[in-house]
Amino acid sequence: MGDLMERVFGEDYELVYYLRTGQLPEPDLFGTFPALPDKRKELKDKGQRKACGCMISKDIGMYNTCRHFCVYCYANTSRECVQKNVAQCSDNSENLI
Repeated sequence: MGDLMERVFGEDYELVYYLRTGQLPEPDLFGTFPALPDKRKELKDKGQRKACGCMISKDIGMYNTCRHFCVYCYANTSRECVQKNVAQCSDNSENLI
C-alpha cells in the first residue's frame, strides 16, 4: 500500500516521510500541546517494530463478512463462508459487518 501511496501522493513530503519511516517529520508538533499529556510511550503498540509509531488498537472488522461478493476481493474466501459468518453474527458483537 505504501508504494501506491508514494506514487499517488509523491509530492507530499510529510506523507512520504511517514510512509517510509513510520514517524512524523515534526514529532513534537502535537507532543508539546499543553492540554495533552505525553502518553505516547505507554500507548505504543508493543507488538510492532521498535521504530513504529503506531498506538495500541483493536480490529473491529472481520474477514469473510462482506456481502458485496466482488470477484477481486481478498477479504472473502467464499460466498458460503460469508453467509455462515453473517448468520452467526450478533448485533451485540464487538465486530462490525
